[in-house]
Amino acid sequence: MENIVDEIQKIEKRVVEFSRVALNHKKKVYLILANLVDYNESKERKYLYNLFFQVGNEIVTKNIADSVLFKEELQIFNLKNVGSEFFENTSKKEITTVKIKVENNDENVYLSRADANAILTMWRMSLSGISFSKLSSSEINYDYSTWEKDLIRKNYITK
Repeated sequence: MENIVDEIQKIEKRVVEFSRVALNHKKKVYLILANLVDYNESKERKYLYNLFFQVGNEIVTKNIADSVLFKEELQIFNLKNVGSEFFENTSKKEITTVKIKVENNDENVYLSRADANAILTMWRMSLSGISFSKLSSSEINYDYSTWEKDLIRKNYITK
């Protein structure tokens, strides 16, 4: 199969663009957006097609549903201490933190409540102006392994 970007562009008749937003640059937490972009004379229109959370070199969420769950679990941590699929409760120097569960990461990544708030704010800001209509209307459903090739090609992750 050709790469996913070429296939989507052929079917959707739109350009696929990736962008990576640093949610917490110091801790290497990023949001990667895959957008379909319409360019016409009046304005540019972006449609969210997929998004991933990245910690270090590891993609933590493999699809948009997992990414939304990651965000919601982070928001719940911010309100009260609970373990979850993506986070493990910890404490460092009497400060409540949460550790992101990452399979192949050499470093543990701990987030404080302030880190969580900042990440949630950056999440909202990075999706501003992007339409979500393609999420529900898309007939194409790709698993993560098909996206991974293009993430590697864009140098967002290494194999």
